Amino acid sequence: MPADRATASPPSDAGPALHAAGSRPCSADGFADESPAPGPTGRLTRRDWLLGQLGLAFGSAGMAAPALAQSATPGPDDARWVAAWAVAERDYRQQMVAPGWPTRPPRVFNDQTVRLRVQVALGGRQWRVRLSNRWALEPLLIDQATLGLSTGGAALSPRSIVPLRFDGQAGLTLAPGATRWSDPVRFTARAGQSLALSYHLARPFALAAGYPITREGGAGWVMPGDQCAQAQPREAQALDWAPALSALDVQAARDTRLLVAFGDSLTDGGGAGDPQLGSYPLRLAARVRDLRPAVSVVNAGIGGNRLLRDGVADSALKRFERDVLRQSGVTHVLMLIGINDIGFGRMNGELSPLAPAAQLADPPQLIAGFEQLMAAARARGVQVLLGTLLPFGGAATWSEENERTRQAVNRWIRGRQDVAAVVDFDAALRDAAVPQRLRADFDSGDHLHPNAAGMAAMADAVDLGELRE
Repeated sequence: MPADRATASPPSDAGPALHAAGSRPCSADGFADESPAPGPTGRLTRRDWLLGQLGLAFGSAGMAAPALAQSATPGPDDARWVAAWAVAERDYRQQMVAPGWPTRPPRVFNDQTVRLRVQVALGGRQWRVRLSNRWALEPLLIDQATLGLSTGGAALSPRSIVPLRFDGQAGLTLAPGATRWSDPVRFTARAGQSLALSYHLARPFALAAGYPITREGGAGWVMPGDQCAQAQPREAQALDWAPALSALDVQAARDTRLLVAFGDSLTDGGGAGDPQLGSYPLRLAARVRDLRPAVSVVNAGIGGNRLLRDGVADSALKRFERDVLRQSGVTHVLMLIGINDIGFGRMNGELSPLAPAAQLADPPQLIAGFEQLMAAARARGVQVLLGTLLPFGGAATWSEENERTRQAVNRWIRGRQDVAAVVDFDAALRDAAVPQRLRADFDSGDHLHPNAAGMAAMADAVDLGELRE
């Protein structure tokens, strides 16, 4: 993909429109960002650039950034914002939606500090953080926030901790349904390092938008009082849900690529086994770490997600705009989704009489769903990689009819000439003797989710040359 060239310095406030005319076949999520989300070019606005230069000039009083052996931060003429980490948000209160399953009980934080650790796929020296209050019923009030380098557990490198600002202020009030970017901050980190966002909630707040902490290298803690600047926090209690944080952007060279891995638990990596061993997007991020132009890989998978229907979070059709097309600097998307649509309503080969007919999916419906996502991506200049559906013979949701559906969808995917690439995950992981099953050495044990070796094979199946286009 050709690099987008800036023509003025500092950059103009007139960035690309969030939605190209006629380019939204996907359902809208109904929520608007308080500040405009960057389009595929991730162009820096004049305000972002000026704030970034102030950070470069003055830094943070009493806080020195750790040394980093890499090129200097690009200037406004040749830089753009690119997601170094991002997540597919979901609603804390709606994670268990199957009949008879309990939903998560309400949880309220008050006068507590939340610290969230994530691993970034791209390095740099200018950063910004996106906070989200989607699905909430009340405002999110944060009076202090910091960013720092993790040294293990909840601890941070003391010299790395920098305060965050929001429109020049130490805190912010985020309305229900809104998202907000922090001001750019001077901060040095390398690709593969773990960063930690800390923020203090001075008033009661019930958890809403966030993600489950089952991701590789990720962790979270809650601590009493305001401990945002504490390198060694006291009374840190582990969290199983990470609230509010939805993305970390870094200022990167304009030709930097961003691949969003989009899918279900096969992408998320938390469906089976130990997610700390690494999902295929995390392993792919390690593979591309030394590529030039630079490539960032972020994981937008949600376990249990379906292409066509809501259930565990919004359907892929509904969330594609939010979780892929609004990521800063997105250039490529790798789609691997549909196995939960195929398996829905069947158990041990039998179709449940309780499964509504409208919730079932056949090949024409799944293909139409893929075409809808592909059209949305093309309209925004995003290149599409399609992944074939993995074998799942032996899993509880497998049946001969479901296998026929999977094979029909995979034939259609393999025949696509209108995408950047087909990633044949099926061929890479199937058992040569029993092709409807995963290879035994790639099977986590449930015959649906790959183990660590299988995830590595998935990452290796991606042709890195396609990411240079």
